[in-house]
Amino acid sequence: MRFKLKKRIILFKVPPYKRRLILSIILVWVIIFSTLASCWMIDCRIRPSLRELARIRAKQIAVETINNIIKEQIVPDLEYGELIEMGLTEEGRVAYLRPNIGAINRISTIAALRIQQSLKELPRETVTIPLGQIFDLKTLASYGPPLPITVIPVGVIESSVKDQFDSVGINQVRHKILLSVKTTIKMVVPLVREEIVVQTEAPLTEAIIMGEVPNWYLGMGVLSPHAKIRK
Repeated sequence: MRFKLKKRIILFKVPPYKRRLILSIILVWVIIFSTLASCWMIDCRIRPSLRELARIRAKQIAVETINNIIKEQIVPDLEYGELIEMGLTEEGRVAYLRPNIGAINRISTIAALRIQQSLKELPRETVTIPLGQIFDLKTLASYGPPLPITVIPVGVIESSVKDQFDSVGINQVRHKILLSVKTTIKMVVPLVREEIVVQTEAPLTEAIIMGEVPNWYLGMGVLSPHAKIRK
């Protein structure tokens, strides 16, 4: 007598609630991995690129504002003779140059106040992050999301008047008066906040001195023989 054995294959069935639990665990791990990958991408690629682009643009905004204030509100009402007294010999040669300290201090103060006010009133601008720079893709070099950038003055405006002599020909020297401005601004963009020191110089006025350089020059408060001439 032969017995026939029937093979029965019993599949292991996972209860529905356990399937949902497994899927939930997988989903949680996917979210965690995606979050960590995003954080790595932001810290290693996006944030440095954004910081550098925003720093460059913030400096440009501040320097343009400072130069425009000096050019439009300070220079038009200023003459060389207001800042520098020129003494002549009997032969008509320049004997000495002496700065008008009171006028120089007044100009520096007015410029600092106007620059400070203009920086406070700067509107928010946008800066574009080229995706090609972030992902090293040349085809996306011109594309990227626009992000707002805000420039805020956080320090006192330091301004001082400087000067320099430039040779412009035979027995001709240009005496140029410059306003040096230094300040600290804060740039605020998504993911980045940073303080930046901005320093620039802008011309105030100048004059051409004919003949030899004066033997004595009171250079912004320091008496020195024969001022240095740049050629």
